[in-house]
Amino acid sequence: MTGHGVFRGDAYRWLLVQLELKVSVAQDCIHSYVGHSQRLDLRGHPHLFIAADYVDFVCSRSVPALLDCVGHATWNMLTDVPTHAVRTTKVLDTAGKDICYVQVRIENGHRRNVPVVVNVLYKRTVAPHQVIVVFRTIHEDDLFPMPTQPLHIGLSGWYE
Repeated sequence: MTGHGVFRGDAYRWLLVQLELKVSVAQDCIHSYVGHSQRLDLRGHPHLFIAADYVDFVCSRSVPALLDCVGHATWNMLTDVPTHAVRTTKVLDTAGKDICYVQVRIENGHRRNVPVVVNVLYKRTVAPHQVIVVFRTIHEDDLFPMPTQPLHIGLSGWYE
């Protein structure tokens, strides 16, 4: 990703719009896995659904709490992890309160003393009855370059 100033914000928005255009398809896919009735065998436990060119990681969990509280907690968990945790985050950039560009570092992620580092762009959309977070990793960025690593991880996805 290139660009500085106003152009950088435009790049963020363009990348995120590409994900937002796929939200309804992603929701349909998730509902096909977990069902609208919340399959008991998927409740609270992560499951992998493997296809030829992608892997879907799905976890269905009902939380007895207000939507605002759950949405806020999820956003903080993704963008603001304490620096003493095994997985840490560092905010690289923001564009308003609902777009955040974060570096995620997982200590010993590749092997002992070799962390996994990914730069992730997040966007939160809050509606009356749902909170949706879209995200994707950014591999090449002239402003926030990635460290040399034995493996690069590419992720994109949606939280609902």
